[in-house]
Amino acid sequence: MAERCKGKTKNAKPCGGYAQGDSIYCFTHDPKLSSARRRARQLGGYISRQSKDQTSLSGYNVRTLKGLLDFMSTLIEETSRMPQSLKRDQTLNQIAKNLSGLIVQYNQELAEKELKRNLQDIDDRFALQEMHQRVSEIKIQMNDAPSSPLKPA
Repeated sequence: MAERCKGKTKNAKPCGGYAQGDSIYCFTHDPKLSSARRRARQLGGYISRQSKDQTSLSGYNVRTLKGLLDFMSTLIEETSRMPQSLKRDQTLNQIAKNLSGLIVQYNQELAEKELKRNLQDIDDRFALQEMHQRVSEIKIQMNDAPSSPLKPA
């Protein structure tokens, strides 16, 4: 289990966070992560200023498989960049479950389409065979029928 952060709160009490990686500090107290904290604050301020109507899905056509996979890929990349935490891991786990479900669903749809195509091919072959047999029967009937000489006009 990870060790507790060695940092102190503003009230000089021990920090309740957990140290990350090789550090003895949490994300908030690690001096090496000051630029990352600054960037996180900027993003937090930017995100909080965005309109609630604006969606994070803008730029992705999630109605297509490619758009959905692009969105999920970006979501995984962005979430992976977050500091290590239980919330981040839970989010990545949920993304993985959702992506897995989408892949299973897509594979089922592909299998159904392929099955329908195969059944259509079989139906088409039977129809061609029946047509070929009917043409053969007509040819036989024509060959067996007495030929009638054409009368000159």
